[in-house]
Formats: sequence, C-alpha cells, structure tokens
Amino acid sequence: MSPNKPLADRPALVLELLDALVLALPYVTDAEGFPEQFKPGVVRKHVAQIRAAIAAAEGAIA
Repeated sequence: MSPNKPLADRPALVLELLDALVLALPYVTDAEGFPEQFKPGVVRKHVAQIRAAIAAAEGAIA
C-alpha cells in the first residue's frame, strides 16, 4: 500500500491512529494543570489539535 494513499482509504490505520489519540488525550489534558512547566497556551493548543484529529478520524470511518 502506498504511503501517500488518503487515510480514508486506509481504515485500519485510521482506527489505530484514533485509538492512540484517544489514549493520549487524558495525559495531554492533565498537563494543562501544570502551567508552570509549559509555555502559556501550548497544551491547550495540543489538546485542540488532538480533539480535531479524533473528530476527523471518526468522520473518516463513519
């Protein structure tokens, strides 16, 4: 399978990525509770990116 193939054409990979993102989200969200360890807004931005990726993956497998 070509690595340039769209994710929608690779449902197994989409499911694998979705699982990884869902598992990672609580850890990244927890990092919001430690603002002194991260630049302001960085964790919030990453949480938003992960949530958007999850939503996109769910749409691709729907």
